[in-house]
Amino acid sequence: MSFVSKSLVHPDQLALVDRYEDLDPYVKEVIENSWATDFREHVYLKIDESYFKCLYSDAGRPCVSIRFLISVELLKHLFNLSDKEIRATCIADSRFRHAVDSTGKIIQLLCERTLNRFRARILKYQEETGIDLITLATRDILDDYMSLTYTSPE
Repeated sequence: MSFVSKSLVHPDQLALVDRYEDLDPYVKEVIENSWATDFREHVYLKIDESYFKCLYSDAGRPCVSIRFLISVELLKHLFNLSDKEIRATCIADSRFRHAVDSTGKIIQLLCERTLNRFRARILKYQEETGIDLITLATRDILDDYMSLTYTSPE
């Protein structure tokens, strides 16, 4: 599998009609005022995929969005879900779909095997190099968030 940053590839194939756009306005308002919008803006969109380029080759089909996989892993742990449960939740719960920017996708790019292989690549890389890619990526997100919320005493 080859690494391709989400910003460099064509967008995923979108459905003719975005399920999110078809939701009742009240439901959309509830989703937009929930944790999902904050997660999407302050976590999902801030993940630097370039840290994970070392896990993939230069040839082959493009990998699943690293941003998507990291976000799913974070949500899985935040909500104490199994791989099977997070997969079902990302398909059925509009808040989760909104949080990981997959409301208009025809297919859900997630299967339990994808998550297992991604974790295995990260662990193997960490064992070989001592570098924890998840910590690097999440530290950047935390630093960015703290710079938005922290005001120094004057």
